[in-house]
Amino acid sequence: MEKITADVTLTIAGTPLQVKISVPNKKTKPDVLLPLLRNLVQMAEDLAVEQVVAKGDKISCAKGCGACCNQLVPVTQLEARYLVALIERMPKARKQKYKARFVETYQQLEQAGIIGQLINHASIGDNLVEFALHYFHLGIACPFLEDGSCSIHPERPLRCREYLVTSPAINCSHPTNENIQRVKYPVSMSRFLADILKPWTKYPERWVPLSLILTWAERYPEVPNLRHSKEWVDDALTALSRQKATESDEF
Repeated sequence: MEKITADVTLTIAGTPLQVKISVPNKKTKPDVLLPLLRNLVQMAEDLAVEQVVAKGDKISCAKGCGACCNQLVPVTQLEARYLVALIERMPKARKQKYKARFVETYQQLEQAGIIGQLINHASIGDNLVEFALHYFHLGIACPFLEDGSCSIHPERPLRCREYLVTSPAINCSHPTNENIQRVKYPVSMSRFLADILKPWTKYPERWVPLSLILTWAERYPEVPNLRHSKEWVDDALTALSRQKATESDEF
């Protein structure tokens, strides 16, 4: 397949970074942006961790912890469909296992009485942080969690990639607004992706709960947006140049 390749210099938190971009020379869905944004998240993480270490702190997160996998994880519509397609491509037994887990998760959330709020985000109002803490304390793990680790780690959402803490790991089992110190990234690629896709989004939700991606995809069939991959990337780079850091917990 013919590809378009370019070396681009981006500035994140005042630091120039060299990024190699390679995309197919054809019309594609916006999925073509995911490899680029994952790469940028890693670069942003490296910069953020450097700042953490310079202050004498250290990252508490480690493989096998998994506490954060009980959280309400907002993903973009693009990532929701990407993960649904990922499940569909799995071998039959594994696919059935994950689908059963998502059904079980839906039933647990329904029993907890919060399905309506998860589907209609406007009903949460200004209480997203409190709602997210309530969700966490339900103890409903992400369907992709296995043995304390993410079973789709290379394909995990941008939001998951952007979550690191410096507070004691034990605090993650009973988080509050006061006892969790998150690493501040120079930019949020997950919010950025939601912003850039907004003109091309045909359904109302700005974000989709990771735990409900299968239900959401069934409710809203895909209407593919096909543009040349270079157009997607050009729009992303232009929007990224205007991106500002935010400390808001709103997606």
